[in-house]
Amino acid sequence: MIVMARNYLKSSYAYKHLRYGNAWPKEGILYIEVSRSLIDRALRFTNSFILLCKLRGHDIIIRKRKTILIVEGEEYKIRIVEKREKVVDRSGKYEEFHWIPNGKLSLKIDSWDPQEWCDTKTKRLEDQLPKLVAAFELRAQKDIADREKWKLERMEETRLREMEENEQVEIRWKNIKVEMLRKDLMKWNEAQNFSNFIHELEKQKNLSKKQEDWIIWAKGVVADLDPLSKGAGELMDRYEFKNIVNSES
Repeated sequence: MIVMARNYLKSSYAYKHLRYGNAWPKEGILYIEVSRSLIDRALRFTNSFILLCKLRGHDIIIRKRKTILIVEGEEYKIRIVEKREKVVDRSGKYEEFHWIPNGKLSLKIDSWDPQEWCDTKTKRLEDQLPKLVAAFELRAQKDIADREKWKLERMEETRLREMEENEQVEIRWKNIKVEMLRKDLMKWNEAQNFSNFIHELEKQKNLSKKQEDWIIWAKGVVADLDPLSKGAGELMDRYEFKNIVNSES
């Protein structure tokens, strides 16, 4: 990785299209974005950083234009960048602003929660190597813990939502059972009235064969109508709780 980065940064191609005075990183190469004067130092720092990371059991991979540090399975997109400062150019008719590399090296995490370490007045970045690796390890532990906490919170939210949904389902089922009971009662009353009516007809004497057949047919109608015709057990089984209550039994 370091050799490929060195060969690229030392070539004229790296500085053909500058990024605010720094080399434009190339796909498949470590993301090192520095001016010519900082190439050797940036390479030494990056090499030491990679070695220490690997010694601690971590890994660094390159994915297209991204340099990824993997710590405890957590991936961090990192960049080694020379800091810049804004300079005002008043040489022309109008003031112009330019970003100029200032010789300060920095290590950055690009993410929704970015972090950056850079040269200070008393310590250069390479003198902070143990602190940098420890910071990534702490960050990984925190990210893992935060994700687990988020997962547990989502599970609890799901559990509470399901409880609420189940309560609503049970309430709905109770309402449906009341309506079912009301309809069964109406059917039973109607069947009783029909049955009494048919019973009175049966008392008539000298019924013809056709009339007797009609009574048999009428009794069949009553049996279909009567919710108790197949026994109380089957009727009450229909009132057992059902998970799906989008239709009435």
